[in-house]
Amino acid sequence: MKRPIILLLCCFHAALATIAQTSDSLFVAGRFLYNHCNEKIILRGVNYSVLDDWDFPANMNNGNERSIEIEKSGANCVRLQWYNNYAQLARPAYNLVHLDSLLTRSKRLHIIPIVGLWDMTCSNDWGSFTNVITNWWTQPAVLALIEKHKRYMILNIANEFGYYQWTGNPAAALTTFKNNYKTAITTLRNAGIKVPLMIDAPDCGQNIDALVLVGQELVNHDPLHNILLSAHSYWTGYVGNDSATMANKIQQAVASNLPLVMGEIANYQSDAQPCQYNLNYPDLLESLKIKEVGWLAWTWFKDYCSSREMTPTGLYSQLNTYGNDLVNNSIYGLKNTATKNPPTFNACSAILPLQLLSMDLLHYNGYPMLKTNYAGTSLAQLAIEKSTDQSHWKTLQTWRLSNASGSTRYVDYQQNQATTYYRAVITDLQGALFYGPVKAFQKQVKPLEIWPNPASKKVTVRAAGIRRVNLFDQSGRCVAAVAVNNQNSVDLNVERLMPGIYHLECLAAGNIVFRNRVIIKH
Repeated sequence: MKRPIILLLCCFHAALATIAQTSDSLFVAGRFLYNHCNEKIILRGVNYSVLDDWDFPANMNNGNERSIEIEKSGANCVRLQWYNNYAQLARPAYNLVHLDSLLTRSKRLHIIPIVGLWDMTCSNDWGSFTNVITNWWTQPAVLALIEKHKRYMILNIANEFGYYQWTGNPAAALTTFKNNYKTAITTLRNAGIKVPLMIDAPDCGQNIDALVLVGQELVNHDPLHNILLSAHSYWTGYVGNDSATMANKIQQAVASNLPLVMGEIANYQSDAQPCQYNLNYPDLLESLKIKEVGWLAWTWFKDYCSSREMTPTGLYSQLNTYGNDLVNNSIYGLKNTATKNPPTFNACSAILPLQLLSMDLLHYNGYPMLKTNYAGTSLAQLAIEKSTDQSHWKTLQTWRLSNASGSTRYVDYQQNQATTYYRAVITDLQGALFYGPVKAFQKQVKPLEIWPNPASKKVTVRAAGIRRVNLFDQSGRCVAAVAVNNQNSVDLNVERLMPGIYHLECLAAGNIVFRNRVIIKH
């Protein structure tokens, strides 16, 4: 008889309990971002080139500033372009009052604002970094602005600053990048800034490998461990748009438990001329969804490469094909994946002694698997309940809790309905009940099939509406990948792989992720 898979992890993340009790801002624990109510946030949003729009700031008063249009996309965050000095005399004047208004609008719209400084984009002038970048963030007026909006704001220190592989001595360049950002972290924290600090990768934001190499050291250097690492996916020169290589780079960061965000996702890279290289962003977004990695699209509007604008006017009603795909795609679109967290912008409705941080519904070889994360004090009980009509609920599994944090997993091998609903119920020592969100599971007529297994030359994967198949080795490295368009059968060539146990991941119709083990023998 098959039994439920149960896993209790007693140490969810030591920093979670420590920071959550003292933080009045967003905070990072492990590789995830949380609000002050301990709710996990996966960033899904857009970049807003607000200062490239020369109608700003006049349009703040005539109703044409585009924040409300961005809100219609379903985005839960927006990365705001800002300059200390735009360096063009014709540019209409702007000041911190206008930035304050943008941040206030973001709060009203329940969109997390990520403020970035663009003055030294793609520069490697570390001699000017402190004067131009760090000193701007620590001036009294800016510190007061950050303090006002600290509950929901993220600070992107510098857009795409620093070189790594673009130098004659990459090792020395990476050390310089790391040490200068350590100094900046210390300066900003000593100035009293506690909000998350976002650090862009070097080489114009593109070199995610550098973040994997030094990211944990940067996180450890921050006394609050409140760091986000951002890579920008203009990767033609790095991965050649290869799906397996892209998935592998993301997996390396995830396996290292790094707080990764893809700060810019685009359909084109522009080097020698605008819109020169077409980028394979759909495969990347599908991978990011599976791995729970945040991303922000470049750009809402106002880019010299017009094909990278989601809307040519900034109006939601005029989304182009690219913008419509980013917003409405059934698998990775903002409206289907971006979750807003209203308590991020307000006080918690109640400080519960027990917090259900998340409950994910996964597919385990065609069966529903419920994965929950919890944290708190006065823990008593966690239960998984099942229903076919959302009115009558049956308890499937109960755990008595004695630890301050952890996680559980449950596989329902008895699921035999077309649609089944699940929820988690948590109980504190005083008997109070708190209900998690309801998750719906759609039974698949055709489950995942893998043949042959063990395999020596090729593996055939069968499922309804396959979109992509990834194969990972024991270290988490993607060693094979195939992207298709709703096929029911896919072949993977494994002839050149070393014998051993591999993990297969299949994204199929209905946005279902199947996972299974594959054995390679020669």
